[in-house]
Amino acid sequence: MPASASVSWWQFDLPVAASVADDVAALLVNFGALGVELIDTPDKNTTLLRANYDGALKTATLKSHARRGFEEMGLRLPDEAVLTRREDTDWAEAWKKGLTPLKVGDALFIVPTWDTTFVTPPGAHVIRLDPGMAFGTGHHATTALCLAQVEKAVARGAHSVLDVGCGTGVLAMAAVLGGAKQVHGIDNDPIAVTVANENATQNGMADQIAFSETPLAKLSEAYDCVVANILAPTLIEMADDLIRVTQTNGCLILSGVLETQADDVTTALVAAAHRAHRKQWKLTERVVSGEWVALVVAQG
Repeated sequence: MPASASVSWWQFDLPVAASVADDVAALLVNFGALGVELIDTPDKNTTLLRANYDGALKTATLKSHARRGFEEMGLRLPDEAVLTRREDTDWAEAWKKGLTPLKVGDALFIVPTWDTTFVTPPGAHVIRLDPGMAFGTGHHATTALCLAQVEKAVARGAHSVLDVGCGTGVLAMAAVLGGAKQVHGIDNDPIAVTVANENATQNGMADQIAFSETPLAKLSEAYDCVVANILAPTLIEMADDLIRVTQTNGCLILSGVLETQADDVTTALVAAAHRAHRKQWKLTERVVSGEWVALVVAQG
């Protein structure tokens, strides 16, 4: 959206416990918010989430999206929520201020496309990223956790990588920079696929990554590394297909999982592996960042 255009949008003000504000904000973005601002309140135990949504959304759809974000944290949409219709010429660019260059691992930087001041350090890899309306900038713990695990998997020799729920395409692009030769990203959101393709083009990787809306259940090929940064209930639902598309000697990287959900996700994936006659598969790594966790399931 050009900064000079007048933009019609929804502003949804949602009070939430300060202790979970960052995580609820990330989930709201995962379920359709274009951006979320965290605002301090006189009550130090409460944070106001100001979520901005596409003005074309119907109110019922918008509330449904926001409700799902809260429900993933075991919360209900607050009665004090205030929904307001806005029109502004500056908002389309204002949300970008919170996205700054991010270092991941030893040599990877995620840099917004609009940042003109970043100087690439010697020997570093850079992904220029415009998230648009897709999830995955690297700033949230789940994306950062997945980036680190994908980097490790490719360094260990994973030549083919599948990114399930690719969002912006940042994980797929990181796999290419790490040396993966065959990279595929899928997402059921056509907007995400468009954004991912645009970001791949921006980074000169359009010919190295295949992004599509192909459902996971329709994929027949198996990959050395499969990464899925999706919410826990969906990971559990997809468990059999996630195992099926992972090579027997490969690894499955999972995030979008709260620490309280980790055991359920692990149990579901290990059970799916056993159903696929992979009796040696188990949880091989568990990395925690705040309330979020990344899980690696592979042959032990």
